[in-house]
Amino acid sequence: MPPRSRGGRTVPRARAHHERLTPVARDDDQVQLELPGSPEYGRVARIAAAHLALRRGFSLNEIDDLRLVIDELVVMLLGPGMPVGRLDITYTVEGDEVAVDARVLTDADVPLPVDRIDRFAELVGELVDAYDIDPASYRIKLSKRKATA
Repeated sequence: MPPRSRGGRTVPRARAHHERLTPVARDDDQVQLELPGSPEYGRVARIAAAHLALRRGFSLNEIDDLRLVIDELVVMLLGPGMPVGRLDITYTVEGDEVAVDARVLTDADVPLPVDRIDRFAELVGELVDAYDIDPASYRIKLSKRKATA
């Protein structure tokens, strides 16, 4: 590729180097996030979960399910009217499973409202393999396994 001239000087053309990146997962991965207690940071939580699932070879549909679950988790814990506090999320990947442990660190003395828990269960409860919600501590643990072929 011939060089280009720019302002009286010669600028070499950049050569594109394309290399296919193959996700490589270890036997176990753990990622911890500490996010400000605002729903706007849900995107960060969703991207982290999707990336870990992708590294494990989850299908696109399974990744979309996990993203939706994380969205609803954030709405449940940080949506309108909820106490302010930092959102801590730990993702643990072992084998074909992504586990999520999320909680809001708050001084609230009122438990997580039942209607929030019901909404989560109704909208995304079937998209994960297991979940457990502790309303008093504003905590949810869930797991999703990759489907076997």
